Amino acid sequence: MTIRNLKHSFFVVVMLFASVNAFAQDYAQDSKKSYNIIKYANCVLGLSDTYTAPLGNYQNMLNVADHNVAKLQQDANTQPSPINYSSMLITKSEVDRYMSKIDSITPFDQKNSIDQLMNKAIKSNQKVADYCSKINNYFTQGQYKDDRGFSGYKAMKDSLTSNISKTYSAWNNASQSATNAANGAEIDMLKYNNRAEFLVPMKTDISTFKEILNMFGTSEQNYAQIRQKTQTLSYALNQDKELSGKNLSKLKNSSYQTVYQNFYQYCITGVSAISTLTQKMEQKASSAEIQDAYSQVRSAYSNAINAYNTFVKQ
Repeated sequence: MTIRNLKHSFFVVVMLFASVNAFAQDYAQDSKKSYNIIKYANCVLGLSDTYTAPLGNYQNMLNVADHNVAKLQQDANTQPSPINYSSMLITKSEVDRYMSKIDSITPFDQKNSIDQLMNKAIKSNQKVADYCSKINNYFTQGQYKDDRGFSGYKAMKDSLTSNISKTYSAWNNASQSATNAANGAEIDMLKYNNRAEFLVPMKTDISTFKEILNMFGTSEQNYAQIRQKTQTLSYALNQDKELSGKNLSKLKNSSYQTVYQNFYQYCITGVSAISTLTQKMEQKASSAEIQDAYSQVRSAYSNAINAYNTFVKQ
């Protein structure tokens, strides 16, 4: 059972901080810094989507290639069909658009390490493109004629599928690192909000929730790390959900107490679902069971996001 990560949610570079409770100059400087980091993160997420979107077409390409092999096994003189691997190639104009934005980014602490992860992912994409080209040439240039038992094709096919998995994982690492940087920048700005005592823990906890969610379905999936991070989040949720000690008069009205409590109930439900999903995957349960558990996690995350967005907009 393969689990793909949720499609990226881009950060909205619109600061909803109508009530600033610190010096205006500090706010202006920190706002500029945060905007810069969030702009960079959005570019990384955009590049990730641009580079990984074509990978979903690999099965169609291999279906044609496999069909060619089947036909050639029956009749060595048959004419192979073109595999049309252009569907596996990236949209260069989209890449150039994001890269031009990245060029305007002011360096910040995490940028160099994220750049390295992003460059690694781009190189991984190139390997995928190279193997697509090799498989295409295998048929168009008649290389199959000298490939007894089609062992060469099978090796290229295995290498392609392996590199596709590595590419997804590489982009996941780059995207998660960029997301973490953007979340940190957003939290830094939320501290200026007069409802910071509510918003900072909510943003911190939902960010950790998404980080755990992204740990599933990668080639570097580590159940021990997932359990540890889940336990840490569970502890934080039980601490942060409490309204006692918070200044409720800062809320627009009492209905937002319910929104706050609903947010934490969704997160707690999600943590429970994550534990179930982890157990199902460790036990190698059926695809249907794993997909059902994953759907429960995604539903809880989606509900928590909606509650958070509702709370922020008060």
